[in-house]
Amino acid sequence: RFLLGQGIRATVLDHDPDQVDFMRKFGLNSFYGDASRLDLLESAGAGHAKLLIVAVDNPEKAKEIVTLASHNYPNLKILARASGRRDAFDLFQAGSNWVVRETFDGAMQMSRKSLELLGTKPYAARRAANKFRDYDRDLLIQQARAMRDGMAEEERIAQARQTMADLESLFVTDAKKGKEETHDT
Repeated sequence: RFLLGQGIRATVLDHDPDQVDFMRKFGLNSFYGDASRLDLLESAGAGHAKLLIVAVDNPEKAKEIVTLASHNYPNLKILARASGRRDAFDLFQAGSNWVVRETFDGAMQMSRKSLELLGTKPYAARRAANKFRDYDRDLLIQQARAMRDGMAEEERIAQARQTMADLESLFVTDAKKGKEETHDT
């Protein structure tokens, strides 16, 4: 609905016939079937589409769809939903251009609210959460590339640990800077 509100036309592929009928009632171009079938993607217009959004509940099926689409439609941008970090790696490796982690945003909201409930000012909690989100996103992309390039798991773990130590140091520096700014005014 959000994309439609922005004037973006969408075609929906779904394995639930009731959902397809429901979408058609609202004027959406909808197809019934398994989106991991090349003939269905072709019938739905994937060859002319600019973007494929993969939002299925089964991680293996999502990976299968991304692999099929990225292989057969190299110019098609693919945005996929993952349940967590491991699924995100798999989807990046399968050819997705971007991955949204289902549980990450909720965890970030809870972490930010936790800081606030423990006494951190809302703007400071929001700034810290945004900094962590950006840092983690960059780390996820870096790790996905490293996996694709064959980096050993031990090296990726060491890299992640170093990145978390760097992030912690950054937060400590920010906290000190914030206290200094408070005392100067």
